[in-house]
Amino acid sequence: MIAGLLYLFIFISILPFLRRIKGKLFYFRPDIIFSLAFLIYVVPVPLNRLYFDNYYKFDDIILSDILQMQILFVLGFFAGFHIFTPTSRLNPPRPVFNRISNKSISKWVLYISLIFSVILYFIYLHKLGGIASYLSAKRLFIYKHNQGLGIYGVGILILKAVWILFIAKFLMNYYSTGHKKRIDKVRLLWFILLNLLGLILFIVFNLAIGDRRVLLGLIVSLVGILYLYRFVSNRVIVVIGLVLLIFFQVFSKLRHLSNNPGKMIEFAKNKWQIEWLDLSSGESAGHYIVFNDILKNKEKLDKMYGLTYIKAPLIIVPKFVYPDRYQGLSYWFVNKFYPGTAKRGGGFAFSIVAEAYLNFGFLGTFFIGLIFGIIFARIWIVTMFKYKTALSQTIYMLLLLFIITLPRADFSAILKESTISIFLPLAVIFVVSKALRIEGKDMVLSDSSE
Repeated sequence: MIAGLLYLFIFISILPFLRRIKGKLFYFRPDIIFSLAFLIYVVPVPLNRLYFDNYYKFDDIILSDILQMQILFVLGFFAGFHIFTPTSRLNPPRPVFNRISNKSISKWVLYISLIFSVILYFIYLHKLGGIASYLSAKRLFIYKHNQGLGIYGVGILILKAVWILFIAKFLMNYYSTGHKKRIDKVRLLWFILLNLLGLILFIVFNLAIGDRRVLLGLIVSLVGILYLYRFVSNRVIVVIGLVLLIFFQVFSKLRHLSNNPGKMIEFAKNKWQIEWLDLSSGESAGHYIVFNDILKNKEKLDKMYGLTYIKAPLIIVPKFVYPDRYQGLSYWFVNKFYPGTAKRGGGFAFSIVAEAYLNFGFLGTFFIGLIFGIIFARIWIVTMFKYKTALSQTIYMLLLLFIITLPRADFSAILKESTISIFLPLAVIFVVSKALRIEGKDMVLSDSSE
């Protein structure tokens, strides 16, 4: 039963790769990213059960139920995406320069936003005891102290969004089809060097505390923008994807020592084993643990009938405004099933499929998947085909992280992070740029001076 369901899931998951235009496939299409994400997160645990040591000892009936619901969710997503995505909208063209839409974002507002986000991040580091203290702190310490830091705690998320927009605008100005501007080699070299320096610092500051999520989001968005402008080929994308998968899997075994590079390297030398590459012992197991506990206790749990989706917007409201606001299913789960972990400040990732089941039961997983497929089809068409601006491209590339982590997230977490780290800062940049131009200040702030 498990073997049949697993191979059926794999077969269904590779179907999007068959829908191409003249043999060409755009790897950063929503359904392709979705398919790869679910293959990585869903396949390893049942594969371990069938052919290896069955590490987690999940009940076969429960494991079969989980696989069936994953299949229904994936089918729903593919149906929603492909019904609402015409064949002509499968591969985006190389970006075309659009002077009017590109001028909607002032370069000076971007500069100020970059500086503002960096200042926020440095204040955040100061509140955690300074750079040295931050780099040597344990992940649990950072996690606990992030609570209550408010806007300072999201400085790095805002920085990521503004940074990608800055690069997208640069590429639109100088490397889009129909552009008229030329950039001298010295300026281009400075642009590359400064971005490389920023990337190195970003990697160091995130890996030092074992935070892979923010770093992964930046790398995916950056590579996606370069891929859109055809600086990166499909073969290179495959290599980058494999390197990232292996790196983050191995790092998951080392990140408890990430605040001490010397010990981490020594631990890796002495303890390395090939089993570290087993994805079933990494993050992919987290949502299975959640789903397993829910299904084992399903008789004690009431259906939520969409309540988690209705309450989700409340999670955006600051705690000082609404102290008892809804905090998401991940918070609910750890407090209900692992109160000791909750008291220590720990937590669990959740599962978007388990959330669908909690709300609408077995078949509800298909319909929630369908809704997500439709949503991402509209995002894909609007950002990559309708507007085709640096801003719309940035929004799409930043949202890819949420498709990648969809198997281990709940709706409220996706809504909260996307609002705070993408929509809010980019909306402010757009509105301020627009307001300055309406007031007739575009002679000072326009891009014509470049």
